Amino acid sequence: MNTQHRDQYQVLTHNPSTQSENRIHSDAIAQQYGFKGGLVPGVMVFGYMTHPLVSRHGLDWLHHGQADVLFMKPAYEAQTLQIQADFDLHRRSAHVEAFHETELLAKMQTGFASSDTQPDPRSFWLGCPPITERPVIDWDQIRLQEPFPAMAWKAPVQENLTWCRESNDGLKLYQDTEKAYLHPGLILRQANLILRQRYIIPAWIHTQSQITFFSALRVAQDYEVRAFAEDKWERKGHQFLRLHVAILKGTQVCAEIKHTALFKLRHS
Repeated sequence: MNTQHRDQYQVLTHNPSTQSENRIHSDAIAQQYGFKGGLVPGVMVFGYMTHPLVSRHGLDWLHHGQADVLFMKPAYEAQTLQIQADFDLHRRSAHVEAFHETELLAKMQTGFASSDTQPDPRSFWLGCPPITERPVIDWDQIRLQEPFPAMAWKAPVQENLTWCRESNDGLKLYQDTEKAYLHPGLILRQANLILRQRYIIPAWIHTQSQITFFSALRVAQDYEVRAFAEDKWERKGHQFLRLHVAILKGTQVCAEIKHTALFKLRHS
């Protein structure tokens, strides 16, 4: 029995963040760093890449899926992306790639959390008190292992539907207005938002994420997002940080994220 299978999916990109505080999504600032125009957010590209996974595995992947996505080249507004997912049905894993024409933009390894996978104990760390004024991010401002202020999150039905419309994803799991499941791209976006809540970052790039789901997330439910900077480093004149992010419902961890950002770019 052949357990290898390839699914292909085509999607038109959209950049909904041209007015974002992160000016790397605007044409003018992105071009100053040598890009052709404003970058489509990495969380959108990740969302496109989850489509074949949820098409094949459905709610099972939203409950217990894992993914490690690496963004290699930027996507721009109104590009046609080819999403190619190579499934190993025996191992319940997949390798997913996103192409524009012949150029590889992102790759992702996915699978399922094992039954004995447990949340990182640090996911239960409480957030620090709210800050009165966000500092502009700086190497010395980033203190490792120090919790950020927690962020309350309750995604209304319309926010989820808008996300699905902007990412051209019409899967039925996301469309039920009363009990819909949250789109994975919208879930991953919370890592961006809690970083933005902690620092002012004029222009930055999302470069990689690892996400593990422990429970599927739904619309109109109360969640809390917690985070801290886990590591920081410099490479080729660029400065990076990696966040540990947890999304909790009460005392239950629903998702954990390792989220890497290039927060200070070297000018080209």
